[in-house]
Amino acid sequence: MEKENNFSAIHLGAALLVVLGHQYVLMGSSVPLIFGVDINGIGVRIIFVMSGYLITESYMRSKSAGQYMGKRLMRIYPPLAACIFLTVVVIGPIFTRCGLKEYFTGSIDYAVRNIAMYPVFSLPGVFQDNVNQTAVNGSLWTLPVEMMCYILLIGFMKIYDILSKKSQAAAKIFYASVGIVLWIIYVLRITGVLQHSLVFWGTDWCSAIGVAVYFLWGSIFSRLGLKNICNLQTAVFWGMICGCVDGPLRAVLLLPFVTYITIAFAFADKPIFSKLMKNNYSYGIYLWAFPIQQSVIQVIMIRGGQYYSPLVMFLISMVFIWMAACLSNVLIEKPLLKLSRRGRDSR
Repeated sequence: MEKENNFSAIHLGAALLVVLGHQYVLMGSSVPLIFGVDINGIGVRIIFVMSGYLITESYMRSKSAGQYMGKRLMRIYPPLAACIFLTVVVIGPIFTRCGLKEYFTGSIDYAVRNIAMYPVFSLPGVFQDNVNQTAVNGSLWTLPVEMMCYILLIGFMKIYDILSKKSQAAAKIFYASVGIVLWIIYVLRITGVLQHSLVFWGTDWCSAIGVAVYFLWGSIFSRLGLKNICNLQTAVFWGMICGCVDGPLRAVLLLPFVTYITIAFAFADKPIFSKLMKNNYSYGIYLWAFPIQQSVIQVIMIRGGQYYSPLVMFLISMVFIWMAACLSNVLIEKPLLKLSRRGRDSR
């Protein structure tokens, strides 16, 4: 993969879309739409496309499935654990309406389950006066879905490798077919034809298909080498079409469009954003934004009695979110990345 690309910039932009969309939700306002989808929903979809592409590249560079999963766990868990710990011991005690003994007794469930990728969103008595009273960190719901995608990718890639030894065409047909089947299920789901639920380990896996399919399509573009057909001019034209249609047709076009334009922009000629984005702060932003936004709402609106627009509150929150993301990157993510590279080089 080219060293100069726009992935970090896209990842940051997508994370900011998620944060901005959540700001409207947390203030009880109508969320702006892009192609008929909440902006935070578009941001999550873009993140999953990039994750599917980059994680597939990581798998193909890994010497074994164990090494691949080790890298994934090292990437996901330490920043997550730090976020959960500090949320419980710092943010929670400041904003809870419970006594500290009651609070810390009840917060154990939050910490243990979220570390186990079983999403729990509330802490005892925290943010009970906010518009959204039930979620301390609503962004955590995507992490078990992403982790499941990492695991399923191993199976898909193993089958692909087995088939490719006999026929490259058969292997590519298999991978593309999985993507098409999930695309059909996804369209039926978002158009309301399929309304089933399958809740396990705190996650509705039928609903999770709505973002997991973006991961798979990003993976398909990587595994089948489809980045070569991605062109920004074509992507803009395709975006104009998606903007003009509505209803079921837009639902059909949204998945290939979001995937195509994400990869096209990532590998655009002369990727100017690659020089501006040397560090990737998006994971830290994604982890820390929600509890910080809730905290800012509590301080300014609930306790301070001041009301500002969602955009102004977003900008205020981003000051603290950016600080938290930078600290996460410098103190946790960068050292772990260096450690991972050192271990790989020593083999």
